[in-house]
Amino acid sequence: MTTFTAVTTITDWTSITTAAFRTWGKQFSDALTAVGLAKTSDTGQIDWTTVTGPTINTYAGYEIRRLSDSIDSTYPIFLKIEYGAGASTSYCAMRISVGHASDGAGNLTGWLAANGVIVHGGTGSPSGTGQLSMCRTEGDFWFCHFGQSNQNGFFSIERRKNQSTGAVASSGDYRISFLCVIQAVQHYHVTRSTGIIRSENTAATCNLVWAALGSGLPGGDVYVSNMYGCFPEIEVMDGVVLYRANELAQFSSYTTTLLKSRTYRATGYQFTATANQYIAGVWE
Repeated sequence: MTTFTAVTTITDWTSITTAAFRTWGKQFSDALTAVGLAKTSDTGQIDWTTVTGPTINTYAGYEIRRLSDSIDSTYPIFLKIEYGAGASTSYCAMRISVGHASDGAGNLTGWLAANGVIVHGGTGSPSGTGQLSMCRTEGDFWFCHFGQSNQNGFFSIERRKNQSTGAVASSGDYRISFLCVIQAVQHYHVTRSTGIIRSENTAATCNLVWAALGSGLPGGDVYVSNMYGCFPEIEVMDGVVLYRANELAQFSSYTTTLLKSRTYRATGYQFTATANQYIAGVWE
């Protein structure tokens, strides 16, 4: 298995000036390239050397990226990533759409996920630096844009896996997750053969809950809760898991076995406040 990871220090979180917007957007764009999410040849994509900073609640441009894995030629997945400003020009914003094809002019076709806002500020002015963690491996892609309180966002795509071997299933089914502070959690379970899409917008219904057995097992083991896919069979997904906040330091790594032994990176991004669950993504 080939895995590509990128850790980027976000040096400017604001979209208040053209220069700041270009700095933030290009850092994210470069990370996508670094992990191997190829940019398509669609016309009209954003040029980071010429784009002008956006006004409030607008998007200044987009990129079309394609997930590369062993079944990409049969069941492609395309991402449209729009870069803009949030409720204040002191905040960057990002909107992601998911489709199964592109028309070559920046429009996704096939099934299209509702535009999921990933990073979108509320009030106040961000300062300092943050961190972007991103990983692409066979059948999985995720990133966590983490730093200022209103600038946090998480997105993931996970292909359905063979429940015996952990290999990517030939069906092409997948689940996607959008998490952001300004909107409800969004999850979509996509069954390619039937075209049926199942959606959820509550955190409590998308993971298999662990038993309340204390803060950890002897020997330093960590409790994790794996996510599931519904195709419509309920199946374990292992690209993203949840952990308890008091067990892992932010940006630390650990190895556990769900479908198979995998290493994960703790993002420090809180999934649900009531259950004290935080997100970790595969990091190998």
